[in-house]
Amino acid sequence: SDWSSDVCSSDLEAGDVLATFDVSSIDGTLANYKSAFDKAKAAYDKASGTVSSAKSGIKAIDLQISQTESDISALKREIAAIKNAENAKKYTEEQLEALREQLKNGGLTEEEIQDIINSLKNSSGDVDIEKALSDSVAAKQMKLAQAEAQLTSLKTQRAVYEAQTDETVSDIYKSVMEQKQKDYESYKAI
Repeated sequence: SDWSSDVCSSDLEAGDVLATFDVSSIDGTLANYKSAFDKAKAAYDKASGTVSSAKSGIKAIDLQISQTESDISALKREIAAIKNAENAKKYTEEQLEALREQLKNGGLTEEEIQDIINSLKNSSGDVDIEKALSDSVAAKQMKLAQAEAQLTSLKTQRAVYEAQTDETVSDIYKSVMEQKQKDYESYKAI
């Protein structure tokens, strides 16, 4: 049989369906490509955000570390100044003035120095410097221990931030995202 006899243009009328295609599988596949791209982009955005946040965190933590190290140095100087002043149990006014100057040079404020001197005076008005300075040293050593613990914690946090600034993971997510985007764009163009 001749193909021209099978279908002739005169047999067709306007609006007749010549062929049908089932595109439901294409729509589903396109949605899967889009979903894969969206997930890859979200993972990349999260990894990039972590890197950015960690870089900001390092700057902030470095300031805290610097301040804490400065505080530790000041506490060590204060403790040394107090220990250097523990040489006598009773002081004359001239010796108290010399002590005051020594403590001031050690970094203590006027208020801290006056508190120490006031606490040195016993009920008879004599100055029992050994006990008072010992109490003051213990308090400063407690602050020093707390500052050193805080410094350790800050340095640990900095190490975590440093690890998070490694862009290797972010770069991997970016590569995956770019490939998923190409796959989606290619399939969408079909």
